[in-house]
Amino acid sequence: MTKRIILICFIVVLMAAIFYIIKQNFFKGGFKASTGGNFYVDFASEKSVYDFNENVKFSAKVQGIGEGETAKLYFWNNCPKKNLSMAATREVCGDPEKEFSFDVGGSRNIDFNHQYTVAATTTPKAIFVKGDLSLEKTLEIKLNPVVKLIAGNYFNDSIEIPYGGSFDLSWEAEGLSSSSKCNSSWGGIKNLSGSEKIYNATKPDETLTIECGQDSIKGSDSMEVKIIPSITLRARKEDSTSYNTIGNEIKLPMDSKVVLSWNALGTLDEASACSGSGGDETWGTIKRPASGSYTSSALTSSREFSLVCQGAGGLATASFKVQVESGNCILKGGNEIEALTFCRNNLKVMDLADNIGLKGSFVAENIFLPGSSANIRFFYNYPVEKNLPPGFRYLARPDLKETKK
Repeated sequence: MTKRIILICFIVVLMAAIFYIIKQNFFKGGFKASTGGNFYVDFASEKSVYDFNENVKFSAKVQGIGEGETAKLYFWNNCPKKNLSMAATREVCGDPEKEFSFDVGGSRNIDFNHQYTVAATTTPKAIFVKGDLSLEKTLEIKLNPVVKLIAGNYFNDSIEIPYGGSFDLSWEAEGLSSSSKCNSSWGGIKNLSGSEKIYNATKPDETLTIECGQDSIKGSDSMEVKIIPSITLRARKEDSTSYNTIGNEIKLPMDSKVVLSWNALGTLDEASACSGSGGDETWGTIKRPASGSYTSSALTSSREFSLVCQGAGGLATASFKVQVESGNCILKGGNEIEALTFCRNNLKVMDLADNIGLKGSFVAENIFLPGSSANIRFFYNYPVEKNLPPGFRYLARPDLKETKK
């Protein structure tokens, strides 16, 4: 029984000793090593996982350098091979990035600090040499992946998309093995890089996210998609039935009225979602519904009518320019005017090929013809008085003036 108790006590003491040695030699992702006498070395990094392009800082403490003794430190940013001689390490990993000599008498600590930017998972190596003694340690620096989510050409945290619109979405992850995958909020599992088109964006304030990696080594990015109204704004002359469908500009004669028609999708409040600015004296005085029409007053100068509508993700603006012509009537080839036309100033005939006739009734201060007018035929239709506006009677035939190009 006594021998058994002695054996148990011996095992307990032995295990305690082993635990103490382990505790003294490993710490904080670094190591504490000794070899012979009182020569000790600590080598560590501040942490074991860093972000892409983050500065990595190492530290080393050396103690036990006697009077007149020298210790050297050789450091490689990335040298995964272990248990190699100095010559073999140089052959495999090249020359060290740093070499330091510690030549301080007495028993004291000497601090070594080295900082560099890590761009990939690395295994930094340090070899300490004192005389015939050497200590080696290789750390593992893990890198959090960098994940970028890009909408169109924008790296911003958010993007504005008109209601029902589409946009290009791409992503890429750096710092992961090729076998890693990403998990997206919009389409499940994805490769580490890719692109696709997102159609019919209608969800207000949706946030798209993607996470790449596995276990504790992961990276993610997100982008908020803000939906703003999609506005269709059209314009036509009051006495016309067709709207201008090309561009956002219309030309009207002096004293004409313009009719605006609009439809805004994706607004917050359909009854009063929009408001006007610019335009004539009443266009911007009240809130406008998400869809409707408006007839302006008679315009004597050019104006720009703007419509601003509020959506869940922000404001959207549409505008239409109304160019009011100066009062001259300008006719080009192919025009045929049946009604009586009043020109406040001049009637100008332009761009006519030979043998093109203009038919209509015109009242103007002067009529100007192209330089080559031999074959241009005017049919003067002085109608009966009932076709004239109230107060007008028979009008004298104006003098034709020929202008040279």
